[in-house]
Amino acid sequence: MNLRPVLVFGGMLLAAVLALTAWTWVHIPDGALIATHWGINGQVNGHMPKAPGLLIGPTIMFVLMAFYWAIAKVEPRQNNLVRSKGLFSVAVMGGLIVGALAQVLVDFTALGIRLPVIDTVIPAVAILNVVIGNFLGKTRANFFVGVRTPWTLESDYSWEKTNRWAGRFFIFSGLVTLAAFFVFGNAVATYVLIVTLVAAAIVSVALSYVFWSRDPERHAHDSVPE
Repeated sequence: MNLRPVLVFGGMLLAAVLALTAWTWVHIPDGALIATHWGINGQVNGHMPKAPGLLIGPTIMFVLMAFYWAIAKVEPRQNNLVRSKGLFSVAVMGGLIVGALAQVLVDFTALGIRLPVIDTVIPAVAILNVVIGNFLGKTRANFFVGVRTPWTLESDYSWEKTNRWAGRFFIFSGLVTLAAFFVFGNAVATYVLIVTLVAAAIVSVALSYVFWSRDPERHAHDSVPE
């Protein structure tokens, strides 16, 4: 699988984030506390010392890129991973974009530039859910991407059906979160996002079993004692 486009994109994004973080580093005192967490009301409710506060974001981005590279090397079902590349790549790039956005907000806040953090992050995550949802149903059974349960990994029928429904749930979660954000504000939208994603996870797991039990070919892989 060709990893170059995503790794180049991630490397450029990481370089830009590191440049901004370096600029921030030299413009704030060594003993400064960095705002790193915000409540749903948009108020800062968590701080870190300068070094971890400024470096945790770029570190997470680097780890995500390394994880992407490693998965592509160790996945046993390489052909299926290639057929799932759309979701795999979009999820990683989306995660890098959200991570970069979060780091920009941290840097700007450290520099005294106040930005609407929650009002920025919640819509970004909701949009990412919609994008991921559009790719979920196109994946093929593998051990790292998609809805992976014992039943989806055992049955291609369960995998296909479950991930199609999971994709719809993700799209629904993103759209209702965006609607809640514009109508009711970020506090309600945050709760809507959390509740819909948890519900999507629970229902997807349940559906994976239901579809597995309905797969007419599921016994083909059963062990036969000698």
